[in-house]
Amino acid sequence: MRTEKRFFVDWRLYERVLLILLIAIIAAALLDKARDLRAQAELGVFQYNLSALRVALVIEQMRAVTGKKPVTALDPNPLKLVNNQALNYRGEMTLADAMTGALPRGAWFYDGRCTCIGYRPTDDRRFFAPTGSALIIFNIQSVSGKGASANAQVVMLTAREPYLWWGELIR
Repeated sequence: MRTEKRFFVDWRLYERVLLILLIAIIAAALLDKARDLRAQAELGVFQYNLSALRVALVIEQMRAVTGKKPVTALDPNPLKLVNNQALNYRGEMTLADAMTGALPRGAWFYDGRCTCIGYRPTDDRRFFAPTGSALIIFNIQSVSGKGASANAQVVMLTAREPYLWWGELIR
């Protein structure tokens, strides 16, 4: 009687490989979702800080208008006016230095020469500037008030260009 050799297949090995492949696919998908969540959280913190800066400017202007603080005592750097200063504020820096990479990702800066503030997002894939800049720049402008504050100067933060971050317009 002749015995035939059968090809031995270790199905446990295939199951293990399939399980490892499945775990790798799930981990990659979760990692991508975690990056999305982190980027959305960064956008939320950015918007919170920007709102805090604008509110701090309004409060300082009200103090100057009501006479509680002399106009000359107003700090030109709005990042110093906020009670809880952003932990990622890197201080005063020129715009040119910030654009060349001296500003780390996820950090704020102030430039006294151009009277502007800026922020560098950590993830460039979800941020768009028409000029291709990697920074969000806000000019600090003083304009004449309207209505009751017609005789006063109002300081505003205005975006240099229409930035898009996660499809949201940053102004």
